[in-house]
Amino acid sequence: MRELVSQFTRFLVVGLGGLIVDLVVFNVLRITVLAPDRVEHGPIYATIISTGLAILVNWLGNRYWTFRVERRREAFAEMVEFFIVSVAGSLIALGCLWISHYLLGFTSLLADNIAKNVVGLALGTAFRFVFYRIWVFRKGRGTAVVGTTRAHRVGGPVTAEGTIVVIPTYNEAESLPRQLADVLAAAPEVRILVVDDASPDGTGRIAEAIAADEPRVNVLHRTAKEGLGRAYLSGFAWGLEQGASVLVEMDADGSHPASALPAMLERLAADPGLGLVIGSRWVEGGAVQDWPWRRLALSRAANTYARLMLGLPVRDITAGYRVYRAEVLADLGDAVRSRGYAFQIDLTQRTHDAGWRIAEVPIVFREREAGQSKMSTGVVLEAMGLVTRWGIARLLSGR
Repeated sequence: MRELVSQFTRFLVVGLGGLIVDLVVFNVLRITVLAPDRVEHGPIYATIISTGLAILVNWLGNRYWTFRVERRREAFAEMVEFFIVSVAGSLIALGCLWISHYLLGFTSLLADNIAKNVVGLALGTAFRFVFYRIWVFRKGRGTAVVGTTRAHRVGGPVTAEGTIVVIPTYNEAESLPRQLADVLAAAPEVRILVVDDASPDGTGRIAEAIAADEPRVNVLHRTAKEGLGRAYLSGFAWGLEQGASVLVEMDADGSHPASALPAMLERLAADPGLGLVIGSRWVEGGAVQDWPWRRLALSRAANTYARLMLGLPVRDITAGYRVYRAEVLADLGDAVRSRGYAFQIDLTQRTHDAGWRIAEVPIVFREREAGQSKMSTGVVLEAMGLVTRWGIARLLSGR
């Protein structure tokens, strides 16, 4: 019963999103390109377009969230069936209006609204939910995506001694020494690789000076700034050559708490089926400190959109604090081409699709105390464009 209520709640949330899309698209079209003084029957065309988009949004939301476990590889057939049920649900509301207005004779504006937007909407919503469950997303129909199409992977033993923490840097001279000290204090057995992209502020020279006195610290110099993704991939390749069993992503600015690293390593070591452990801001116990509300809202929205669009069971899909099994990264080879903000999302979906499970450990993310953030709205929007393209590709492939 609890699962049914939870599923129905998700269904209503998705439906609300579809309703908002319907209203916004209809009104924008109605007052612009499809205004009645410009296009004959413009409002009718606007209704058709807005309703179609709303049904599409509802399908994606229900496929990747409400009924995620029951979604099928036969995506096109599922979409057609979903449209049929959705249209039938809309006709119920029109039928209630017709009965009330023409058969029963209740012709007032209030009566029409009650018939269509109260009784009709309630009956249509119930009809859609029932038929989505017993027909479109019924268990056992077709080939299910979740649980049948991905092989379950199992990794070997992992140890702190076999762990290499990869820290990319670009102009992190102020924060790097403290971050290195914090990591070595929290996990003394690990090794650290600083990957510096020719920082103009001398970060590379500072890292070399620390490495000269500390054998657990190594430095990899790159000749130009090519993005976070390229820096991490270079660090991963170096770590794999060194025989690492675990590779860690960590920022140099102090925002990723080194004190959480032992718990993340323990979580990975305790479960051979895990390929990735994420230091998560958005699970219970996780938090963000000192962020303005705009950045907080942007991060929340980007994570939610990426999670729903890609159908991945991860709350903090854009997180940059991560612990990977070496086998996961070794299997990727040269397949990853994304950079920057999209890099984390790309690796998450590749890890999941390769058959590895993903866990999240709560962390408290703190805004950097020194230096300047490389994050911007433009970078996030560029990544969301890639997510949209990946999501459509996954949809067409039936994942």
